[in-house]
Amino acid sequence: MVVVVVVVVMVMVMVVVVVVVVVVVVVVVVVVVVVVVVVVVVVVVWWWWWLWKSQETEFLDHTCHLTVKPKIRRWELYYEGRMWCPGLTPIRGEALTRSQSGVAGKTVQDFARKALESGVITEEDAKIWIGT
Repeated sequence: MVVVVVVVVMVMVMVVVVVVVVVVVVVVVVVVVVVVVVVVVVVVVWWWWWLWKSQETEFLDHTCHLTVKPKIRRWELYYEGRMWCPGLTPIRGEALTRSQSGVAGKTVQDFARKALESGVITEEDAKIWIGT
Protein backbone atom coordinates (compact mmCIF):
# COMPACT_ATOMS: atom_id res chain seq x y z
CA MET A 1 0.00 0.00 0.00
CA VAL A 2 2.76 2.41 0.93
CA VAL A 3 4.57 1.58 -2.29
CA VAL A 4 1.45 2.38 -4.31
CA VAL A 5 1.06 5.73 -2.57
CA VAL A 6 4.71 6.58 -3.17
CA VAL A 7 4.41 5.65 -6.85
CA VAL A 8 1.23 7.72 -7.24
CA VAL A 9 2.88 10.72 -5.56
CA MET A 10 5.95 10.39 -7.80
CA VAL A 11 3.78 10.22 -10.91
CA MET A 12 1.85 13.30 -9.80
CA VAL A 13 5.10 15.18 -9.15
CA MET A 14 6.39 14.20 -12.59
CA VAL A 15 3.17 15.36 -14.23
CA VAL A 16 3.37 18.70 -12.41
CA VAL A 17 7.02 19.11 -13.45
CA VAL A 18 6.18 18.32 -17.09
CA VAL A 19 3.27 20.77 -17.06
CA VAL A 20 5.45 23.50 -15.54
CA VAL A 21 8.19 22.88 -18.12
CA VAL A 22 5.67 23.01 -20.98
CA VAL A 23 4.17 26.25 -19.65
CA VAL A 24 7.62 27.83 -19.28
CA VAL A 25 8.60 26.79 -22.82
CA VAL A 26 5.35 28.19 -24.25
CA VAL A 27 5.83 31.48 -22.39
CA VAL A 28 9.44 31.77 -23.60
CA VAL A 29 8.40 31.05 -27.20
CA VAL A 30 5.61 33.63 -27.04
CA VAL A 31 7.97 36.26 -25.59
CA VAL A 32 10.59 35.55 -28.27
CA VAL A 33 7.98 35.79 -31.04
CA VAL A 34 6.64 39.08 -29.66
CA VAL A 35 10.15 40.54 -29.39
CA VAL A 36 11.01 39.47 -32.94
CA VAL A 37 7.77 40.96 -34.31
CA VAL A 38 8.36 44.25 -32.48
CA VAL A 39 11.95 44.46 -33.73
CA VAL A 40 10.88 43.73 -37.32
CA VAL A 41 8.13 46.38 -37.17
CA VAL A 42 10.52 48.98 -35.75
CA VAL A 43 13.15 48.22 -38.40
CA VAL A 44 10.62 48.38 -41.25
CA VAL A 45 9.11 51.64 -40.01
CA TRP A 46 12.55 53.22 -39.55
CA TRP A 47 13.71 51.98 -42.93
CA TRP A 48 10.57 53.28 -44.64
CA TRP A 49 10.84 56.69 -42.93
CA TRP A 50 14.53 56.96 -43.77
CA LEU A 51 13.89 56.31 -47.48
CA TRP A 52 10.94 58.72 -47.77
CA LYS A 53 11.94 62.20 -48.96
CA SER A 54 9.79 65.29 -49.36
CA GLN A 55 11.10 68.71 -50.32
CA GLU A 56 10.27 72.00 -51.97
CA THR A 57 12.13 72.98 -55.11
CA GLU A 58 12.16 75.93 -57.50
CA PHE A 59 10.95 75.44 -61.06
CA LEU A 60 10.94 78.56 -63.25
CA ASP A 61 10.45 80.89 -60.26
CA HIS A 62 7.63 78.77 -58.81
CA THR A 63 7.76 76.77 -55.61
CA CYS A 64 7.11 73.13 -56.39
CA HIS A 65 6.88 69.98 -54.30
CA LEU A 66 8.92 66.85 -54.91
CA THR A 67 8.42 63.59 -53.05
CA VAL A 68 10.34 60.35 -53.30
CA LYS A 69 9.03 57.28 -51.57
CA PRO A 70 10.03 53.62 -51.61
CA LYS A 71 7.82 51.00 -53.23
CA ILE A 72 8.10 47.23 -53.19
CA ARG A 73 7.18 45.58 -56.49
CA ARG A 74 7.72 41.90 -57.14
CA TRP A 75 9.91 41.76 -54.02
CA GLU A 76 12.23 44.46 -55.40
CA LEU A 77 12.78 47.98 -54.07
CA TYR A 78 11.79 50.84 -56.36
CA TYR A 79 11.53 54.58 -55.80
CA GLU A 80 8.49 56.56 -56.89
CA GLY A 81 8.88 60.27 -57.53
CA ARG A 82 6.12 62.87 -57.83
CA MET A 83 6.41 66.57 -58.58
CA TRP A 84 3.73 69.23 -58.71
CA CYS A 85 3.66 73.03 -58.78
CA PRO A 86 0.40 74.35 -57.29
CA GLY A 87 0.75 77.93 -58.57
CA LEU A 88 1.87 76.97 -62.06
CA THR A 89 -0.18 74.06 -63.40
CA PRO A 90 -2.16 71.00 -62.29
CA ILE A 91 0.32 68.77 -64.14
CA ARG A 92 2.13 66.11 -62.11
CA GLY A 93 5.50 64.70 -63.00
CA GLU A 94 5.98 61.05 -62.10
CA ALA A 95 8.76 58.50 -62.30
CA LEU A 96 9.46 55.01 -61.01
CA THR A 97 13.05 53.77 -60.94
CA ARG A 98 15.32 51.41 -59.02
CA SER A 99 17.66 54.34 -58.27
CA GLN A 100 16.98 56.55 -55.26
CA SER A 101 19.41 59.16 -56.54
CA GLY A 102 18.03 59.11 -60.10
CA VAL A 103 14.31 59.20 -59.45
CA ALA A 104 14.20 62.93 -58.62
CA GLY A 105 15.84 63.87 -61.93
CA LYS A 106 13.53 61.58 -63.91
CA THR A 107 10.52 63.05 -62.10
CA VAL A 108 11.55 66.63 -62.93
CA GLN A 109 12.17 65.61 -66.55
CA ASP A 110 8.70 64.07 -66.76
CA PHE A 111 7.15 67.20 -65.27
CA ALA A 112 9.03 69.45 -67.72
CA ARG A 113 8.09 67.21 -70.67
CA LYS A 114 4.39 67.32 -69.73
CA ALA A 115 4.53 71.09 -69.11
CA LEU A 116 6.11 71.59 -72.54
CA GLU A 117 3.50 69.38 -74.25
CA SER A 118 0.67 71.33 -72.63
CA GLY A 119 2.22 74.72 -73.48
CA VAL A 120 2.92 75.80 -69.90
CA ILE A 121 6.65 76.30 -70.58
CA THR A 122 8.64 77.10 -73.70
CA GLU A 123 10.93 74.70 -75.52
CA GLU A 124 13.91 76.77 -74.41
CA ASP A 125 12.91 76.45 -70.75
CA ALA A 126 12.25 72.74 -71.19
CA LYS A 127 15.73 72.08 -72.60
CA ILE A 128 17.27 73.12 -69.28
CA TRP A 129 15.23 70.53 -67.39
CA ILE A 130 14.88 67.75 -69.94
CA GLY A 131 18.48 67.89 -71.08
CA THR A 132 17.93 67.67 -74.84
